[in-house]
Formats: sequence, structure tokens, C-alpha cells
Amino acid sequence: MKNYILKGVILFFYITTTHFWGQQNTSAKQSPVFGISTVFDPQTDNMGYHNYRIPSLLVTKKESVLAIMEGRKDMNHDHAKNDLVLKRSIDNGKTWSSPKIIVSAGNNVVMNPVMVQSDTGTIILTYIYFPEKRHSSNRSHGVKQVEPGLKGDNIEKVYMTRSEDDGVSWSTPEEITHIAKSNKYSLHAISGPGVGLSLKNGKFKSRIIIPMSETFLRKGVKTSNNYALYSDDNGNSWKHSKSIPASLNGKTGGNEIQMVELEDGVVMASIRDKGHRLISKSYDGGKTWSRLSAHPDLIDTGCMSPLLRYRFKNGNIPGVLIHVGVTGRLDGNKRGKSIIALSYDDGETWPVQKTLYTGKFDYSSLAILPDGKIGMLAEYDFDGDRAKIKLAKFNLEWIKDPNAITLSLEKKIIKPDIYFKTHPDHVIPAAMVIQKFQVQMETKSHGSQDDLSYQFELIDAQGNAKLTNHKNLNTFSSSNKNFFVADWYGPNVIKVAAKNNKGVTVASILDTIFVHFSHNQMAGGDIKKLSKKYQGKEYISGKIINDSLVYTGMRFFPSDISKGDPSYEGTKFGAYQTKEPRVLALDNGVLVASYHYQVKGVNDAPPGLTLVITRSLDGGKTWIDDQILMQNTNGVVAYSSMVQWGNEVHCYFAGGHSSHPHANKYKGVYRTVSKDQGKTWSQPEAMKKMTKLLTSKIDTIAPNQSPTTNALSIPDMEWKGKKGDAYIVPFYVDPVKFLITLDGGKSWDVFYDVLNYPEYEGELNEISWVLLEDRTIYVVSRRQSKTGYKNEMLFDLEGNPTFIGQTRKNHKARRCHQGAVKVPEGPFKGRVAVASNFSDDREEATIAISDTDMAQKFTTKFLTTNAAWGYCHIDWNPKLKGFVLVGESEPFDKNEQVVNMDDGPDRNERFSLEFFAFSPEFYDTLIEADIHTNY
Repeated sequence: MKNYILKGVILFFYITTTHFWGQQNTSAKQSPVFGISTVFDPQTDNMGYHNYRIPSLLVTKKESVLAIMEGRKDMNHDHAKNDLVLKRSIDNGKTWSSPKIIVSAGNNVVMNPVMVQSDTGTIILTYIYFPEKRHSSNRSHGVKQVEPGLKGDNIEKVYMTRSEDDGVSWSTPEEITHIAKSNKYSLHAISGPGVGLSLKNGKFKSRIIIPMSETFLRKGVKTSNNYALYSDDNGNSWKHSKSIPASLNGKTGGNEIQMVELEDGVVMASIRDKGHRLISKSYDGGKTWSRLSAHPDLIDTGCMSPLLRYRFKNGNIPGVLIHVGVTGRLDGNKRGKSIIALSYDDGETWPVQKTLYTGKFDYSSLAILPDGKIGMLAEYDFDGDRAKIKLAKFNLEWIKDPNAITLSLEKKIIKPDIYFKTHPDHVIPAAMVIQKFQVQMETKSHGSQDDLSYQFELIDAQGNAKLTNHKNLNTFSSSNKNFFVADWYGPNVIKVAAKNNKGVTVASILDTIFVHFSHNQMAGGDIKKLSKKYQGKEYISGKIINDSLVYTGMRFFPSDISKGDPSYEGTKFGAYQTKEPRVLALDNGVLVASYHYQVKGVNDAPPGLTLVITRSLDGGKTWIDDQILMQNTNGVVAYSSMVQWGNEVHCYFAGGHSSHPHANKYKGVYRTVSKDQGKTWSQPEAMKKMTKLLTSKIDTIAPNQSPTTNALSIPDMEWKGKKGDAYIVPFYVDPVKFLITLDGGKSWDVFYDVLNYPEYEGELNEISWVLLEDRTIYVVSRRQSKTGYKNEMLFDLEGNPTFIGQTRKNHKARRCHQGAVKVPEGPFKGRVAVASNFSDDREEATIAISDTDMAQKFTTKFLTTNAAWGYCHIDWNPKLKGFVLVGESEPFDKNEQVVNMDDGPDRNERFSLEFFAFSPEFYDTLIEADIHTNY
């Protein structure tokens, strides 16, 4: 003990007289950094494991981060049916591959992974094997002790497997039991667990060492010790070292072991024991060892503990070793109260010891990450049933600073009984949050022994998201838990702060809960006002008696009807039909939408029909500034096409419809402009040049003057000698024409005229389109059929068409309009998404996304089932980074049940507009639709 104290005093004098270890010659001191995230979670990874335990963490020479765990299938005992499971990261542990089984032995047990990399780059994984119902000793569940020996079916064995490609693939395992075990009395030879060594310095540089323990059974008496397996040929052959001699007081070791390289190639072993860690050193590269001795600085409650060489001595800058230890027991006998310690004198003393975690804490593994931070893969909060396998990332400054306290937020997703179900077979992944889900949050502190108080704040909420524990909501409390209730799509930011017992705020954390899906009614009547007292059409259309509305039904009003015609029934008593929706996401995330507002007429475009334009500033949760654009009972206002032009929004629409030529208040194409992101709109103006290009007249009502979808923007366009940004507006029916402008609508030209391609007459109807990555235009078009597939066509930027027709069989023909958008970012970047419906009677919303950026093949999935779904439009919200979709749909009640619109005055889907916001990740989870059924 006196020897340790003396060396500690000498070290303190050395530190204080070398200007903080000579760091005046290094880069500026860094601030403390600590972060933590979950890597393995049996409840979300869909591998079927009950728990993960026993980590091994390795950073390769090519900077891949490899994390291996035991995947325990049916229980949490060491003798569970274990696999060895790998996750791999190529971005410093920020993201991880899916779990991959690299070793499996059926009902037998594989365990205690130890990874190491040779100088040649080969990664070597050592592990042990127990046969089914056998282990190191007699245990519960009918498990019996293995037999001693080197051969046989009932012995424990040792294996190695190798990877030559940075952990991507692994060799067939090789048994090395005859090398790992000393003799026929060997009951079991146990690897690590943790990591091995590849020596960097000294006479034995490049030697690979695997830390081992061994137990013998002679005449009914067990004895144990530790040793090393070592290789001088990059792991091709192995030797068994001398066993580590017992301590002077008779401690023999024989338990879990890790090793670290000291200066000049000396190797130090640290062995699990109750009381203090047992230490031994080897001066010949692990071949022979000094006697064990208990280290007074390193308290051990009986747990595996990792060691890490952070740096070697460099001039007057001392080397650094890092040790993680478990120092106490919680809740009876659960391991916890972990510390992290630093040594500057090759493990002689450990003067820096910082509280790592005050909760339950078990095995861990250390490595230096590619960015220079320290990585620790560890078992947190193991309660005997499950552990949370997390990667903590921190720097040396965080360890050295006693006041550096860090918070982390544990989250448990709670799925409610009632939420929107897209399909009976759709399963929301355990780690995904959608509308109405709850998230239980529990704050954990790292680096503090104090009892802390906590405050939760919801500093950025989507929709009506809320925190429900008012004890610590915007005020400090001893409670470290709160509940988040999800409402609308997008990121919700939560801040948690902690104060110590002196009232000083010592730490805070920002955390994001992303809600991947939400929906609501964008427009239409209030279903709560429906009454079964009224039957048939009246149930939906309401009842008017003596020029008075006595029953509302599905009637509703936009907020602003000042531009409406008060003599029109829908403007006087409210309209009940909502059709032909469009949505446009502006660059800043503001959404602008339009739709038809009407009562039932003799056809789809009766006199008095008008457009309502509305907008949303919160991703579609609420819609404001909804207003009738213009209206007259002797005219038709319909079929919009919107586009963003700089800071303006341009909306084109048809005035008049050829089915009612006598309703001629409005004739031709019109435009209105908003300069305030859809809040107000200019007086609509007749676009006579456009009308003339379409119809050869400036004041007529023609069949082909109706825009079919939003305009297509084309940056850096070259058209007939002119260069600049352009957009194209599509019109139908035949003769179909597309009009192009390069100056925001001041001048126009014909981009495409089907009369120049008579063979394509009748092939295009209501279209959707996108500009592909190769700058060709992809078009998908309604066909006037409920069988077969929608037509597809390509255009180059000179307006030349390539007709694909139904040959690709990508989208079911449903005699209905669809929507399309090119995904500008994320996992589907460059691909095309098409929204449509599935059943021949316009039901079931579907989303199809192309497999490549060439839109050649699509995968279609259900977004709704058992609900009527008609005309729809889809776009991408660049602010919230997700899809926005609006469509004609039967509404849904508060219990997420379809409210049927049967026996109404028109098709079921035409009395409400449903709006959806969802992520690409949510699309991935949807149920695939077989669009080729019956074809």
C-alpha cells in the first residue's frame, strides 16, 4: 500500500510541474463531450432474441466499427440458446447495419466473444461452445456440468472464425480446443470476454494475444487460473502461455479477464474478483506472468471490466490507460455504480475516478473510435430480464472533469389501443412513433453521484403534441420521468435539464421524437353533425325546408366566402362536395392546396362550381385562409394547376366547362397569384394567350382547357433558343396540349400538342408527372378503363414523346386521377412516388415508389383499406422531409373507423378530403399490394 501512495505523490508532483503534462505542445484543450445511443434492442430488431449480453467492440484499421453481442433466444442465463450477432458501422457508430448472425449452433450455446485484428488486417473472433443442456457447472433448467477433456460430445470447446473483409463475411469456424485447453483435466477454457491485443511496441510487436481463463477438475476438486493464447504469425498458429501464478495470499484468479499493453510491450492483465481487481504483468509478450496482486485503487464487485490503451507516452506527455469498473450492488444483488478511471503511470495508480453511471451496469467493451473519441459498448439497466445495449461516446476531457455531468433519455414507445391502421396486417415497428402513440421517457445521469432534480420542456411540438407529467413540466422535480403524446408528423424536440442539490443547473439534453405518420380531415363537413334520423341522400346533403337549413349533414363553409355568389346553394347553406384536390409544398414547407367546392349537379362540373384555396403553416395539421376564389351561378371555376415561381405562387384554372357552354360567365384559362405564400390572392385574370394556344380563340369554352395537375417546374431549361427556369402546365381532354413559359407566365408556347402525334390521341387524360434525374419527363395518365394499367409516357425537353402505354404494368387503371412526385432527398432520393387507388370502385389509397430513379418498376403499398378513395395529389414537404398527400376519401371518426358515405347524392369519396403526412420509413412498413391480381 505504501508503494502505491508514494508513486501517487510522485505522479502528482510530476503532473503539476509539467504544465498539465506538456499539453502546451498539443492542440487546444477540448470541451467535455458525452453522447449515448442504443445499438442492440431485442424488442425492435425483429431477430427473435429475448436479450443481448456480453459485448465485444472493435474498430478496424479501415475505420469500421464492429459490435458483437450474444443473442440469447429463450432466457437470460449464460446457458441460453445463444448466437453471436454482429452490427457494423461505417460512420463512427452513428448508424448501424441490421443485426447479422455470424455464429450459430442450433440449440447449443456459443458465447464470450473476443475480437482482435492482426497487423495484416485479419479480424479474429474467439468464442466458446457448450453443448445443449451443458455449462460450466450444474445449473437451473436441467443444465448439467460439462465433462473434462479435449474430445467428446459433452465437453466445452473453443473456436475461432476470421474475417478478411472488415467484418462483412466470416470464415467457417475452426476448433482450437486442443490448444486452448491445457490437458485432459481441463473442464473449460473461457475466452475473455471482450477484446484481444495486437502488440504495438517492444520485442514482441505484432503478437496477438487472447485473454483466457481455465478451470480443471481432478478427483472431484476444481481449480482455476488465467493465461493467454498468443500467435506470432497473424493468427495462423497459436500457443498456450504459462498460467498466471496465484497471489501470495492464495488467490488464483480463473475468472473473466482483459489485458492491455503497457509501455515497451509489457502486458498487464486485469481479472475479475470480489473486492479488488487482480493484476498480473508479463514481460515476455504474455508467455509468462507475475504473481497476482489485488489493486487497491480498483474496486470490483465481481464483474467483467474492460481496459483500453488511450495513448502511449510521448515525450513529457504521459500515456493514458482507461478502466471501467463496477463497484457496487443495487436492488439486492444487481451490479451497478460503475466508474471510469484513468492511469498515467501504466496502471500503478488510478488517480482519476469518475462516476460513470449510478444505475444498474454490467459488462462493457472499450475502443477508440475513428473520430478519436472513446467508444464504450455496454449493458445498461440489466434487471435480470433485459439489458439496454448502448454505445457511449466521450472524450478524455469528460472523464477528467469531475463536474462534467451528462444526461441521456431512455424512451419506451407505448402503442395505444386506438390508432390509424392502414391495413389489417400492417405492423408498426416497435421503434416507430406515429400519431396517438405515447413515449415514456426516463432521464439518466452520467458522471454524477448527487441526487438531481429534473425539468422537462417541449420546445418544438408538431400539432397538439404534449407532455403529460405536470410535476416536472416546465418546473424542477425529483421525478425523472414524463410521457409524450404524439399528434402530428415531424420532429418534436424535448429539453430536459437537471439541477443538483445546491440548485445549480448542471446538465441539459435535447432529444427528438419523430412522428412518422399522421392524418386528418383537410376539408368537408363535420361528421359529428351527422344524424341517422335522416336517411338516403339527406343524411349527407342535409335538409332545406322553406329556404332554411334544418339539418346540416356534411355541409360546411370555407372561412372566407366573400368572393362567392350568395345565390348559389352551396354558398348560401354550405356545400357538401369536395373534389379534385391539389397540394403544393413550397420551399419553406408552407403547404398550399385547392379543391372543388360544390353541391351535386348534373355532372362533375355544374354551374356554380368553384375553387377553394387554403394553406397550412404547420405541415397540414391545421388549414387556414381558406377562401372561395371566384364564383357565379352562371359560370364554372374548376381544375387548378399550381406552381411556385420565386416568391410567388401561381394558380391556373379553367373558366367554364364544355359540358355547360351556356354557363359562360367565365371563358378560357385564368390565373391568380399569391405573393404571401397563399394567404391572399390577386383578382383572377383571363390568360387569353394561353386560351388561344389551346383553342385558337381567346374567349371560348373548349373541351381541352382544363388543367389536369400541378405545373411541372424545370430549372435551367433551354427552349427554342431561350434559356432559364421554366414551368409547363398540362391541359386535357383531347386535343391534349402542354404549355410552357420561361418568364413566369408572361409569354407562352406549346410544349406538346397531340395533334402532331395523332397515333397518341386518346392515350393521355388526367396526368401526373415528374422530372427524372436524367431530365426526361415521366408521365403517368388515367385511362378510361377499370382494367389493365395506367398509361405511361416519357418526354424529352424538346417535347418529343415516347409512348410506353401499359407495357410496364406499373399502375392499375382505375378510371381515376393519381398524383406523382419525385423524392428529392432521403432513402428514396431521385425515385418517383405515385399515389392512386386500388379497388375498381375507387377504394383503398395506395402509394407506389419506383425501384430506381428511372421510374421503370414500382412497388405499390396500401395506405388505407376499406375506405373510399378517389382523386388525389402528392408532394414532398422539404421542411419536414416527408410526403404530403391529399385525396377524396370517406372520413374517419375519433376511433379511426371509416364513416361510410353510402346512399349519398354522389360517390362515397366525394364528401370529404383526407390529408396524410408520412415518412419514407413509414412507407417501408406498409403492406404490399398485388396490382396484377385478375390481370
